Amino acid sequence: RTELEAAVHSRTRQLEGALTEMEKAAENRKRLLADVSHELRTPLTIIRGEADVALRGGDKPLEEYREALSRARDAAAHTARLVDDLLFVARSEAGAAKLDIAETDLIALARGAAQLVDREVEMALSASTAVIEADGQRLRQCMLILLENAARYGGEAVTLRVDTSVGGYRVAVEDNGPGMSEEERARAFQRYFRGSNAASHYSEGVGLGLPVAKSIIDAHGGAITIEERDGGGLVVAFTLPARAKGMAA
Repeated sequence: RTELEAAVHSRTRQLEGALTEMEKAAENRKRLLADVSHELRTPLTIIRGEADVALRGGDKPLEEYREALSRARDAAAHTARLVDDLLFVARSEAGAAKLDIAETDLIALARGAAQLVDREVEMALSASTAVIEADGQRLRQCMLILLENAARYGGEAVTLRVDTSVGGYRVAVEDNGPGMSEEERARAFQRYFRGSNAASHYSEGVGLGLPVAKSIIDAHGGAITIEERDGGGLVVAFTLPARAKGMAA
Protein backbone atom coordinates (compact mmCIF):
# COMPACT_ATOMS: atom_id res chain seq x y z
CA ARG A 1 0.00 0.00 0.00
CA THR A 2 2.87 2.38 0.83
CA GLU A 3 4.46 1.73 -2.56
CA LEU A 4 1.13 2.24 -4.32
CA GLU A 5 0.53 5.53 -2.50
CA ALA A 6 4.02 6.71 -3.44
CA ALA A 7 3.43 5.78 -7.08
CA VAL A 8 0.08 7.56 -7.14
CA HIS A 9 1.63 10.64 -5.53
CA SER A 10 4.48 10.66 -8.07
CA ARG A 11 2.07 10.27 -10.99
CA THR A 12 -0.12 13.04 -9.61
CA ARG A 13 2.87 15.40 -9.53
CA GLN A 14 3.70 14.50 -13.13
CA LEU A 15 0.13 15.18 -14.25
CA GLU A 16 0.06 18.47 -12.38
CA GLY A 17 3.32 19.48 -14.06
CA ALA A 18 1.97 18.54 -17.48
CA LEU A 19 -1.22 20.53 -16.81
CA THR A 20 0.84 23.56 -15.78
CA GLU A 21 2.86 23.34 -18.99
CA MET A 22 -0.32 23.05 -21.08
CA GLU A 23 -1.81 26.10 -19.35
CA LYS A 24 1.42 28.02 -19.92
CA ALA A 25 1.45 27.06 -23.62
CA ALA A 26 -2.19 28.13 -23.99
CA GLU A 27 -1.44 31.47 -22.33
CA ASN A 28 1.56 32.00 -24.63
CA ARG A 29 -0.63 31.33 -27.67
CA LYS A 30 -3.20 33.86 -26.46
CA ARG A 31 -0.49 36.46 -25.88
CA LEU A 32 1.01 35.80 -29.31
CA LEU A 33 -2.35 36.25 -31.04
CA ALA A 34 -2.97 39.45 -29.10
CA ASP A 35 0.51 40.76 -29.93
CA VAL A 36 0.19 39.95 -33.63
CA SER A 37 -3.24 41.59 -33.81
CA HIS A 38 -1.96 44.68 -32.02
CA GLU A 39 1.20 45.11 -34.09
CA LEU A 40 -0.23 44.31 -37.53
CA ARG A 41 -3.09 46.79 -37.35
CA THR A 42 -1.04 49.91 -38.21
CA PRO A 43 1.07 48.60 -41.14
CA LEU A 44 -1.90 46.81 -42.69
CA THR A 45 -3.91 50.04 -42.47
CA ILE A 46 -1.07 51.84 -44.27
CA ILE A 47 -0.95 49.23 -47.04
CA ARG A 48 -4.70 49.37 -47.56
CA GLY A 49 -4.70 53.17 -47.45
CA GLU A 50 -1.98 53.44 -50.10
CA ALA A 51 -3.86 51.03 -52.35
CA ASP A 52 -7.11 52.98 -51.90
CA VAL A 53 -5.42 56.28 -52.76
CA ALA A 54 -3.76 54.81 -55.85
CA LEU A 55 -7.05 53.34 -57.11
CA ARG A 56 -9.25 56.33 -56.28
CA GLY A 57 -10.27 58.60 -59.17
CA GLY A 58 -8.94 58.49 -62.69
CA ASP A 59 -5.58 57.53 -64.08
CA LYS A 60 -2.59 59.13 -62.34
CA PRO A 61 1.00 59.81 -63.38
CA LEU A 62 3.26 56.76 -63.23
CA GLU A 63 5.38 58.39 -60.51
CA GLU A 64 2.39 58.55 -58.11
CA TYR A 65 1.81 54.82 -58.54
CA ARG A 66 5.51 54.15 -57.91
CA GLU A 67 5.46 56.21 -54.71
CA ALA A 68 2.32 54.44 -53.44
CA LEU A 69 3.83 51.03 -54.17
CA SER A 70 7.09 52.03 -52.47
CA ARG A 71 5.27 53.07 -49.28
CA ALA A 72 3.20 49.88 -49.33
CA ARG A 73 6.37 47.80 -49.79
CA ASP A 74 8.04 49.52 -46.81
CA ALA A 75 4.96 48.85 -44.65
CA ALA A 76 4.94 45.20 -45.76
CA ALA A 77 8.66 44.83 -44.92
CA HIS A 78 8.03 46.37 -41.48
CA THR A 79 5.14 43.92 -40.99
CA ALA A 80 7.34 40.96 -41.91
CA ARG A 81 10.00 42.03 -39.37
CA LEU A 82 7.39 42.40 -36.64
CA VAL A 83 5.94 38.96 -37.33
CA ASP A 84 9.42 37.39 -37.35
CA ASP A 85 10.36 39.05 -34.05
CA LEU A 86 7.07 38.12 -32.36
CA LEU A 87 7.33 34.51 -33.50
CA PHE A 88 10.93 34.29 -32.29
CA VAL A 89 9.96 35.66 -28.86
CA ALA A 90 7.03 33.24 -28.60
CA ARG A 91 9.16 30.25 -29.65
CA SER A 92 11.91 31.26 -27.24
CA GLU A 93 9.42 31.43 -24.37
CA ALA A 94 8.23 27.94 -25.35
CA GLY A 95 11.81 26.66 -25.49
CA ALA A 96 11.56 26.00 -29.22
CA ALA A 97 13.52 28.86 -30.81
CA LYS A 98 15.54 27.71 -33.83
CA LEU A 99 19.07 29.01 -34.40
CA ASP A 100 21.32 28.90 -37.46
CA ILE A 101 24.45 27.72 -35.64
CA ALA A 102 27.84 28.36 -37.25
CA GLU A 103 31.30 29.67 -36.39
CA THR A 104 30.82 33.33 -35.53
CA ASP A 105 33.35 36.04 -34.67
CA LEU A 106 31.86 38.37 -32.04
CA ILE A 107 34.51 41.00 -32.74
CA ALA A 108 33.59 41.17 -36.42
CA LEU A 109 29.89 41.29 -35.51
CA ALA A 110 30.51 44.11 -33.04
CA ARG A 111 32.46 46.20 -35.55
CA GLY A 112 29.83 45.65 -38.23
CA ALA A 113 26.94 46.53 -35.90
CA ALA A 114 28.67 49.71 -34.71
CA GLN A 115 29.01 50.93 -38.30
CA LEU A 116 25.24 50.62 -38.84
CA VAL A 117 24.34 52.96 -35.97
CA ASP A 118 23.90 56.69 -36.64
CA ARG A 119 26.22 57.61 -33.76
CA GLU A 120 29.92 57.34 -33.09
CA VAL A 121 30.52 54.20 -31.03
CA GLU A 122 33.68 53.73 -28.97
CA MET A 123 34.99 50.18 -29.30
CA ALA A 124 36.61 48.45 -26.31
CA LEU A 125 37.73 45.02 -27.54
CA SER A 126 39.82 42.67 -25.41
CA ALA A 127 41.03 40.60 -28.39
CA SER A 128 41.28 40.72 -32.18
CA THR A 129 38.93 37.73 -32.58
CA ALA A 130 36.33 36.01 -30.40
CA VAL A 131 35.05 32.96 -32.25
CA ILE A 132 32.06 31.03 -30.89
CA GLU A 133 29.43 28.62 -32.22
CA ALA A 134 26.26 30.71 -32.52
CA ASP A 135 23.66 32.31 -34.80
CA GLY A 136 25.56 35.32 -36.12
CA GLN A 137 22.57 37.02 -37.73
CA ARG A 138 20.54 36.91 -34.52
CA LEU A 139 23.47 38.12 -32.40
CA ARG A 140 24.05 41.05 -34.75
CA GLN A 141 20.33 41.89 -34.41
CA CYS A 142 20.74 41.83 -30.64
CA MET A 143 23.78 44.13 -30.76
CA LEU A 144 21.95 46.55 -33.05
CA ILE A 145 18.98 46.68 -30.69
CA LEU A 146 21.21 47.58 -27.74
CA LEU A 147 23.28 50.10 -29.72
CA GLU A 148 20.25 51.82 -31.24
CA ASN A 149 18.59 52.04 -27.81
CA ALA A 150 21.74 53.61 -26.36
CA ALA A 151 22.07 56.04 -29.28
CA ARG A 152 18.39 57.04 -29.16
CA TYR A 153 17.65 57.12 -25.44
CA GLY A 154 21.10 57.39 -23.85
CA GLY A 155 23.65 60.18 -23.76
CA GLU A 156 26.30 61.36 -26.19
CA ALA A 157 28.85 58.65 -25.34
CA VAL A 158 28.16 55.05 -26.41
CA THR A 159 30.68 52.27 -25.81
CA LEU A 160 30.60 48.68 -27.07
CA ARG A 161 32.74 46.22 -25.13
CA VAL A 162 33.63 42.59 -25.87
CA ASP A 163 35.50 40.68 -23.15
CA THR A 164 36.13 37.08 -22.20
CA SER A 165 34.02 35.53 -19.43
CA VAL A 166 33.85 32.13 -17.76
CA GLY A 167 33.26 29.62 -20.56
CA GLY A 168 32.55 32.25 -23.19
CA TYR A 169 32.30 36.00 -23.77
CA ARG A 170 30.61 39.13 -22.43
CA VAL A 171 29.28 41.89 -24.69
CA ALA A 172 28.23 45.19 -23.12
CA VAL A 173 26.77 48.45 -24.43
CA GLU A 174 27.27 51.47 -22.18
CA ASP A 175 25.87 54.99 -22.39
CA ASN A 176 26.04 58.12 -20.22
CA GLY A 177 22.37 59.08 -20.54
CA PRO A 178 19.61 59.59 -17.95
CA GLY A 179 19.40 55.86 -17.23
CA MET A 180 16.39 54.04 -15.80
CA SER A 181 14.91 53.65 -12.34
CA GLU A 182 15.19 50.33 -10.51
CA GLU A 183 11.53 49.61 -11.25
CA GLU A 184 12.00 50.39 -14.95
CA ARG A 185 15.04 48.14 -15.17
CA ALA A 186 13.03 45.31 -13.58
CA ARG A 187 10.33 45.68 -16.27
CA ALA A 188 12.58 46.50 -19.24
CA PHE A 189 12.33 43.03 -20.83
CA GLN A 190 8.53 42.94 -20.75
CA ARG A 191 6.87 43.26 -24.13
CA TYR A 192 5.61 46.78 -24.92
CA PHE A 193 7.13 48.33 -21.81
CA ARG A 194 8.86 51.67 -22.50
CA GLY A 195 10.85 53.57 -19.90
CA SER A 196 9.84 57.09 -18.91
CA ASN A 197 12.62 58.69 -21.00
CA ALA A 198 11.58 56.80 -24.15
CA ALA A 199 7.85 57.26 -23.63
CA SER A 200 8.02 60.99 -22.91
CA HIS A 201 10.53 62.08 -25.56
CA TYR A 202 10.22 59.60 -28.44
CA SER A 203 7.03 58.60 -30.24
CA GLU A 204 8.71 55.87 -32.30
CA GLY A 205 9.16 52.37 -30.95
CA VAL A 206 6.70 49.90 -29.47
CA GLY A 207 8.76 48.31 -26.70
CA LEU A 208 9.77 45.10 -28.47
CA GLY A 209 13.52 45.67 -28.80
CA LEU A 210 14.75 44.44 -25.42
CA PRO A 211 12.31 41.49 -25.27
CA VAL A 212 13.63 40.35 -28.67
CA ALA A 213 17.23 40.80 -27.50
CA LYS A 214 16.53 38.74 -24.37
CA SER A 215 14.88 35.99 -26.42
CA ILE A 216 17.95 35.81 -28.67
CA ILE A 217 20.34 35.52 -25.73
CA ASP A 218 18.09 33.05 -23.89
CA ALA A 219 17.94 30.86 -27.00
CA HIS A 220 21.76 30.75 -26.99
CA GLY A 221 21.87 29.65 -23.36
CA GLY A 222 23.24 33.03 -22.25
CA ALA A 223 22.04 35.77 -19.90
CA ILE A 224 21.33 39.48 -20.33
CA THR A 225 21.22 42.19 -17.65
CA ILE A 226 20.63 45.93 -17.26
CA GLU A 227 22.63 47.78 -14.62
CA GLU A 228 23.40 51.34 -13.62
CA ARG A 229 26.63 52.74 -15.02
CA ASP A 230 29.09 54.41 -12.64
CA GLY A 231 28.73 58.12 -13.26
CA GLY A 232 25.26 57.81 -14.77
CA GLY A 233 23.69 55.94 -17.64
CA LEU A 234 23.15 52.27 -18.30
CA VAL A 235 25.14 49.11 -18.99
CA VAL A 236 23.20 46.48 -20.93
CA ALA A 237 25.34 43.34 -21.10
CA PHE A 238 24.94 39.76 -22.21
CA THR A 239 27.12 36.71 -21.70
CA LEU A 240 27.34 33.82 -24.12
CA PRO A 241 28.77 30.32 -23.85
CA ALA A 242 31.36 29.36 -26.44
CA ARG A 243 28.80 26.96 -27.92
CA ALA A 244 25.13 27.90 -28.18
CA LYS A 245 22.80 25.58 -26.27
CA GLY A 246 19.72 26.37 -28.39
CA MET A 247 18.08 24.25 -31.07
CA ALA A 248 19.73 24.28 -34.49
CA ALA A 249 17.49 25.30 -37.37
